[in-house]
Amino acid sequence: MNAVLIHADGTAEVVFGEFSGDLTSVAVLTQAAISALEESAGTSQIIQCHQSGACITFVRREDDSWLRVTHEAGVPAEQVREWGLKLKSNKTSGKSSISGPLRVPSLADALNIGMP
Repeated sequence: MNAVLIHADGTAEVVFGEFSGDLTSVAVLTQAAISALEESAGTSQIIQCHQSGACITFVRREDDSWLRVTHEAGVPAEQVREWGLKLKSNKTSGKSSISGPLRVPSLADALNIGMP
């Protein structure tokens, strides 16, 4: 189980558990999926997706960020929402648990650094 907070500005941070993927990709894909769903169905507060015994629940927070919680199937969305609202962001509390870039720079990134 893990929880990733995706801020309105597109940045992401792990607020519970461990996450080994690319946070930038997760943030972009989450925002794109939510935008697509809201375009067709209107504003959402909770979105829950199920796949092969696992579940991902997205919970909109007051600051227009989204909490992405990966958990076992069978947990009601409302229960995830109540738990998720208790999690605190390091970004808004002034603390930072991120010591480097969100992803490992590629050779192409390195070549483009400092170019106009």
